[in-house]
Amino acid sequence: MRQRVSLVLAGALILSGCGSAERDKNAQTSYESAKQYLADLNLDLAASELQKALKVSPKSQEFNKLYEQIESTKTARDEISNAKTLIENGMNIDAYQVLKKIVSPIEQFNVEIKGLMSDLIPVIQKEANTEISKLVKESKYSEAKESLNVVISLFSGEKSVLDDFLDQYNKVSDLQKKQNQVALSRLSKRYDKFQDVTWYSSPSSPRYRNYNAFYLYFGISDNSKLPLRLVVQYENEDWLFIQSATVNVDGENYSISGDWERDNDSRIWEWIDETLDDRAMIEAIINSKSAVIRFDGRQYYDNRTISAAQKKSLRDVLLAYDGA
Repeated sequence: MRQRVSLVLAGALILSGCGSAERDKNAQTSYESAKQYLADLNLDLAASELQKALKVSPKSQEFNKLYEQIESTKTARDEISNAKTLIENGMNIDAYQVLKKIVSPIEQFNVEIKGLMSDLIPVIQKEANTEISKLVKESKYSEAKESLNVVISLFSGEKSVLDDFLDQYNKVSDLQKKQNQVALSRLSKRYDKFQDVTWYSSPSSPRYRNYNAFYLYFGISDNSKLPLRLVVQYENEDWLFIQSATVNVDGENYSISGDWERDNDSRIWEWIDETLDDRAMIEAIINSKSAVIRFDGRQYYDNRTISAAQKKSLRDVLLAYDGA
C-alpha cells in the first residue's frame, strides 16, 4: 500500500512539473510577442501579450522592465498626439511645452518630437515678436516682460533663439525704468518733517476728505519705499454709516476692508485710508471697462463709478511706485 501511494505522489509531482514548464514556456512566448509588438509600435497588443506573461511571473524583473517600456511609450504616443492637437488649434507655446517634457524610449518618436519642435520654433518666434512689439508700442512694458519671460523659459536650451529674447528683455526693462522715472516726476510730493517721510500722490487726488475719491499714494523714507496706501472717500448730503465696500470690476467683486472714519459740516463724508492689501484689484480696475464701488451702510447702500481719470491716477501711482 505504501509503495502505491508513493508512486501516485511521484506521478503528481511529475505532472505538476510538466505543467509549470509549459506555463513558463507560454509566458516566454508572450514576452517575445510583446517585444515584437512594441518594436512595431502596436502598443495595445504589446501590453495585452505582456499581461499574459506577468500572470505567470508577476515578479519577473525582465517582464516588468518591458511593461515600463510599453507604458512610457504609450504615454509618449499620447502626448505627441496631444501636442499635434494643440498645434492644430494654434496653441503653439503649449504644444512646445508638452513636447519638451516627453521622454520616449523609442527613437522613432524622438525623431518626430525633434521635428515638431524645430517646426514650431520660428512660428513661436514670429508670434512672440508680434505680441511684444504691440505691447511695447502701447507702453505696456510689464506685460511685454511677462510674455518675454514665457518664451525665455520655453527656449532655455536654444541659445540662438534665447539670445534675441534676452536682448529684447533688457531693452524693455530700460524702457520701463524710464517710464517709471517719468511717472514719479509727475506726482505731487509733500514732505512731512515730523515723520521724515516724503509722500507721493497723483496731482488729481484731493487733499481733503470732503470729496468723493478713490486713489493711491505712498511714502519714501530713508530711501526706502513704504507700502502703497489706498484711500476711498464718500461724500453726500446724508449719512450712510458705511460698514463695508465692494468694487465690481467687469463682473468680478473685490472687497475693501478697513475702519471707516466720519466727519461733517453742512454735508457728510466718510473714508478709509489703509495699507493696500490687494494690488490685483487695483490692476483689474485700471484695465477694466467698468468698475463700480458699492458702499454698504447700516440701512442703505450707494453706488459710485470709478472714473477714467481715477483709473489713470491709479496707473500713474503704480508706475511711479514700481520705479521708485
